[in-house]
Amino acid sequence: MIPVFFGKNHNTPDWDLGPMGSFENWPIGWGFNYFYGFNAAGTDQFNPPLLENINFVRRDPNDENYIFDRDLVDHMLGWLSAQHGAAPDKPFFMYYSPGTVHGPQQAPREWIDKFKGKFDMGWDELQKQTFARQKAMGLIPQSAEMPEMTSDVPRWNTLTDDQKRLYSRMMEVAAGQLAFMDYQFGRVLDRLEETGELDNTLIIYVQGDNGAALHDLHGTTNTYSQFAGVRPTEEEMLKQFDELGGEDTFGDYQVGWALALNTPFPWGKTVASKLGGQLDGMVVSWPDQIKDTGTLRTQFTHLIDIAPTIYEATGITPPDTVDGVKQQPIDGISFKYTFDNADAPARHREQYFEMLGSRAYYKDGWLASTIVNWKPWEANKTDPYKTPWELYNLNEDYTQVHDVSDKYPKKLEELKADFDEAAEKYNIYPLSADFFGRIDPKYRPSGVQEGVPHTYYPSDFRYPARAFPTMTNDWHANAQVTVNGQSDSGPIAVQGGKFSGWALSLEDGFPQFIYNPSGRAEERRILRGMNALAPGKYQIDVGFTPQEQGFLLTMKVDGTLVDQVKVDRVIGSLAGEALIGRPQVDDRKGPRRCDCTVGPVTFTN
Repeated sequence: MIPVFFGKNHNTPDWDLGPMGSFENWPIGWGFNYFYGFNAAGTDQFNPPLLENINFVRRDPNDENYIFDRDLVDHMLGWLSAQHGAAPDKPFFMYYSPGTVHGPQQAPREWIDKFKGKFDMGWDELQKQTFARQKAMGLIPQSAEMPEMTSDVPRWNTLTDDQKRLYSRMMEVAAGQLAFMDYQFGRVLDRLEETGELDNTLIIYVQGDNGAALHDLHGTTNTYSQFAGVRPTEEEMLKQFDELGGEDTFGDYQVGWALALNTPFPWGKTVASKLGGQLDGMVVSWPDQIKDTGTLRTQFTHLIDIAPTIYEATGITPPDTVDGVKQQPIDGISFKYTFDNADAPARHREQYFEMLGSRAYYKDGWLASTIVNWKPWEANKTDPYKTPWELYNLNEDYTQVHDVSDKYPKKLEELKADFDEAAEKYNIYPLSADFFGRIDPKYRPSGVQEGVPHTYYPSDFRYPARAFPTMTNDWHANAQVTVNGQSDSGPIAVQGGKFSGWALSLEDGFPQFIYNPSGRAEERRILRGMNALAPGKYQIDVGFTPQEQGFLLTMKVDGTLVDQVKVDRVIGSLAGEALIGRPQVDDRKGPRRCDCTVGPVTFTN
């Protein structure tokens, strides 16, 4: 079997993402023969930080219609063509994980416009319509009750006309992105049908990312800015109305839409205790083997069940050891038994859930879960060990509406004890509810040694934030540059992009440093030399020094101060990838190289 991986890889530890690896936890280290995609939670659809196997590649700068979802499927079709031509007798395993609809929500304008006016009814009505449609289709029990949205989300009829116009458009963007991705995946199915392989191909399609995201109560046009402590106002977002979903926005829709999209269940992403943060739709297709087509299955099934299902379906017995290393036991249970028996008793009977301290335990239709006493769109400061529990009988209360913990206290204690046992077994403890604390470099290994100088030379290699010196509070950069002409221009060192980042460059001979913490023009700081540099060798120093209030950003040329400015806003810890002697990933119009000769560039923090 030939295994290949396309799309989003958010599995590799941050500290292994640098160009020197370790590559053991990259797709090619897991046994995939080929990988094309990106290493991150989400990506810019217009300017993705692309990887091919372990090689850093750039999108075609001359393709004005480039978008990642189409490029991804183009590469999938290319690989399928090669497989069909060169090794048609060999089965393949293709893992496809697009960045859609994870933020940023971006799509071709014509696909966004397909949904113009489709969400003008608002999220309250969308929830009602979706719930009614699910009952009519038989997807949920007729006895199911629709959960109420949190009171933090304003009712649609209380919004202003401008808010309704803005919010509707942001949902149109998300719908357009999802529809465009769906169309692209359809091209893969068309190819399999064309080659006669569709009916004999087992396809397992999971739609979701542990529930729609509850990131921004009022939405955002720049997801990165939150890491600098900034959220754009509705007035600012309205000014970008015509750009929503395009290359100059990096947005997420409002929590109200997310809760409506999670219908029929309450809450959503990051809330592991509620069904809206647990349950996603799954479709299985295998026409040559599954005869009971077009029907529903209700047996409890977890994502960990997919691997053993594939093993059983393909007749593979997983080895006990690989290269002399004893393998961990497979925790999931194959659900192949459901393929032609809709009424078979569920075999996966118990399962724990946990994320950011929010947790639950499922057992034979009962669900014990912690309450939501925090706001997922804000930093979670609650103590998970002191969070009360609730109990739900999902056999009678499909949508987790009625807490029956007072009625069945012994059942609740039983499931809480089951969670503790599972948590100890699977290394869940200690619990932490602090998302930003978890991503703070102080609490996670770094891909580079901090506090010592690191020297780089120009190359096409990219350095993810965790594999580059942390440049947030106190740092210094020294670049040795040889100017070849009076008007030399081009990048010397950069990190991040137009939504958040910094860049040291020559601009018509003038040394320049741009500090862009939030993507907002009013917070952008620009240092610029007083004179263009004549041909010759120079040392350009940039320093970022803490003050009693804020920071002082300075630039020197050969030891002489040429500019300085106070900085009030600091770039967040997820500024993006760094490059030496190359432009930022989202810069397609500037020079690919500096006209100058970039020597060593040293960073100290």
